[in-house]
Amino acid sequence: MFELDSYVIYGMQGACRICEKRRENFTGEEKDYYTLSPVDDPKMVIYVPLDSQALTAQMRPLMSREEVDRLISEACVAGTLEWINDPRSRSEHFRSILQSGDRHSLFRLLRTIRLRREEQEAIGRKLYAADEMVYQKAERLLHGEIALILRIRPEEVQDYIRTRLPAEG
Repeated sequence: MFELDSYVIYGMQGACRICEKRRENFTGEEKDYYTLSPVDDPKMVIYVPLDSQALTAQMRPLMSREEVDRLISEACVAGTLEWINDPRSRSEHFRSILQSGDRHSLFRLLRTIRLRREEQEAIGRKLYAADEMVYQKAERLLHGEIALILRIRPEEVQDYIRTRLPAEG
């Protein structure tokens, strides 16, 4: 059980505030639901049925500040993902990383795509639009959580990361 007014990461929606626990009748029978409000879209309401293990399993606690700093420091050791040349296979692999919500994998994914973007720009090319969209989704998920934890704006997260990485970062 989660506490009301606390924050969680909910699937690919990202950081959400748990607003309330209430009974609703959406399917012909009354059930208990958590209502979630996404941090980056507070007008949206997400209903998560408490009796659905699959959906409640998508609610994960936020990292601690120490876990954020450990994630960043371990990023250098982890390196990047191997680039998959086939766009369809790459897209499927990237989507599975996004859906997993694994923060280490998301960090490596961001780093991999950012380096690929730089390589492409160096030869006068652009990154595939699908790869750019994955980058934006991964950044929203990971940076949104880190920003909430550190109480900074999401656009300040990259600077925070740079200050904690060794020179290459």
